[in-house]
Amino acid sequence: MKGFIIYPTYKIINGKACVLLYGKLENDHSFLTINEFKPYFFIETKSLKKSLKIEKFEYEETKLKNFQGELMTKIILDSPKELSELRNELKESEIATYESDIRYSRIYGYRRRLRYARHLG
Repeated sequence: MKGFIIYPTYKIINGKACVLLYGKLENDHSFLTINEFKPYFFIETKSLKKSLKIEKFEYEETKLKNFQGELMTKIILDSPKELSELRNELKESEIATYESDIRYSRIYGYRRRLRYARHLG
């Protein structure tokens, strides 16, 4: 059965960040999915040591590169609030961040190749 995502949002449930997807099925019934998902963004790997001096966080090495060919490291946090706070701290220290400006509930959908319903007209 197919469905359309009408509204993505998030909520902290039992201390964990969750993406909530509200939608409508093709049989006209409504649905809600609750998906645990840790927010993340990227920094250049060469900035990792400097970033860890500012704040400790979970991270993963990746094979991804930015447009300048620099290797990227994935920064993983527990909540969207922590993401925005760390992003701001890194910005103040002149450390570039990547994908930190994409809304948390949207990046979940992008990574899973979900399509959102849109009303045109």
